Amino acid sequence: MWQDKVYLPPSAVELFNKGLTKEAFKYALLDSKRTTITPEELCSFDWYFRFKYLAGEHWIANDPFWRGKDAVRAKFETNGVLRRYCTDDSLLPFRDTEITWKFITRVVGTSPDPGQFIRVSVNGFRVPAYVVSRHTNWGFIMQSCWVVYTSFYMPRPGVCPELDDDTLNQSLLTFQETERVLFNLGLNLDNLEDI
Repeated sequence: MWQDKVYLPPSAVELFNKGLTKEAFKYALLDSKRTTITPEELCSFDWYFRFKYLAGEHWIANDPFWRGKDAVRAKFETNGVLRRYCTDDSLLPFRDTEITWKFITRVVGTSPDPGQFIRVSVNGFRVPAYVVSRHTNWGFIMQSCWVVYTSFYMPRPGVCPELDDDTLNQSLLTFQETERVLFNLGLNLDNLEDI
C-alpha cells in the first residue's frame, strides 16, 4: 500500500498502529498533497543537496553530485543554522560559510501558506527563497532557481525525471525569477518580504 513511500506523517502511523489501516492510508494520502512543511519536519530530516545547472559552471564544478558522487548531506537545525556535510574536499572553499534559514510569510507578489517558503542567508546575504513541494514518493522537495534539496536519497540524473533540472525549473515561480535578478544585481534581499 505504501511500501515505496519515504514519509508518513506521525498521525497516519498512529492510526496504522491502532489497526485503522484504511483511515491511516487516507490520512497519509491527503497529507502527501501538502506543499508546506512544519519546523519539526524540516529539522527532522537529513536532507540531500545539489546545485542546479542554472547556478552556473563554478557551482556545478564544485558540487560532488555533478562529479558522480552522492549529493551533499544537509541538516536544518532548530537554531536556524543550516549545515552541509560532504565526504570529500569539494566544499572546503565554503567551509567558513555561515548559512542560516527561516520561514517567511511574504515574498514578492504573494502571501504563502505558513511553511511553504524558506529563506536562506549565505554570509548574511539572503538568496532566492526555497519553495516546498512533494515528490510522488511522498517525500519533500525544496528548490530555488539555483539549488534543490530532497528529504530522501537524491538519485542520479536521469533516474527520476521529476528531479531533473528541466522538470524542476518548469515549476519555478515568477517571484523566484524576480529574486534571482535582484540578487544578481547585487541587491540584498533583506527587505524583500515587505514589498
